[in-house]
Amino acid sequence: MIIYVISLLTILLPAAGIIMLLRTRPVDRREWFLNCAAAFGPVLLTALAGSWGVIGHSLRHVPLVCYAATVLISFRRADFSAGRAARLDRWAASKLAAIILFFVLNIDLARGAYAGGDRLEMDFPLRGGEYLVYQGGASLVGNPFHAMQPGSRYALDIVKLDDRGRRAAGILPGDCADYMVYGEPVYSPLDATVLDARDGVRDNIPPAADEALGPGNHVLLLADGRLVLLAHFARGSVKVNKGDIVKRGQLLGRAGNSGNSLEPHLHIQAMKEGGTADAIPLSFKSMLYTINDIIIAE
Repeated sequence: MIIYVISLLTILLPAAGIIMLLRTRPVDRREWFLNCAAAFGPVLLTALAGSWGVIGHSLRHVPLVCYAATVLISFRRADFSAGRAARLDRWAASKLAAIILFFVLNIDLARGAYAGGDRLEMDFPLRGGEYLVYQGGASLVGNPFHAMQPGSRYALDIVKLDDRGRRAAGILPGDCADYMVYGEPVYSPLDATVLDARDGVRDNIPPAADEALGPGNHVLLLADGRLVLLAHFARGSVKVNKGDIVKRGQLLGRAGNSGNSLEPHLHIQAMKEGGTADAIPLSFKSMLYTINDIIIAE
């Protein structure tokens, strides 16, 4: 299960780097710096793109704090007194490769948070709470299920957090009602025409998904030559029909887990009219969002 794998890597990657720093006692500053740099890449990547919606978003900065403390401990334990330049250990090449790999991944993640050119400004479609971008941005690291698909390159998957920073009551509960976002009202983010609407698709039992049904219960809006898809609504909750004219803030339905969805969330993406190959970045209050960003909705 991909959620378990990503969650496990979120813990193991920074832990491996921190343990490596604690277990080595370099006698050369080059070796110490190499160790610190090799450990920093995975720590930074997991802090930014780890599965914190599963583990608990309030713990997101723990790896960075632990890394900083470990660097200080490692420096104090190092023996630089001899003043000699020691040969780098046999793992030096592997450490250099890790530095390069995680540098590339972190740069890709950072680039995914920015989008030049056209963007679609809209209201945030959820209200009353703290929401997490579960996946988002234009990078493969931050948006692995969408970044390679032209029409959903800038798509956002959004979940709701409780006051403990959790998106559900457990790691991966099998009851949709245990997910904070399930049943939350979804409002139209802009004035638009309903180009398509679907209801009647059952909600999946997490972590099952029905790939054949794609967006499941959904609403497709058309506004000024741009399409906005809001997907995975709860069965029986869609309040609009094809051809309806909707106003900004009008109720569309409720967040659910229908279609190709492993767990309850709201999927939203924008595209240019006439095809699915031209995705458009979404912005709320002039802000672009990427994985693990928090959105406070009034």
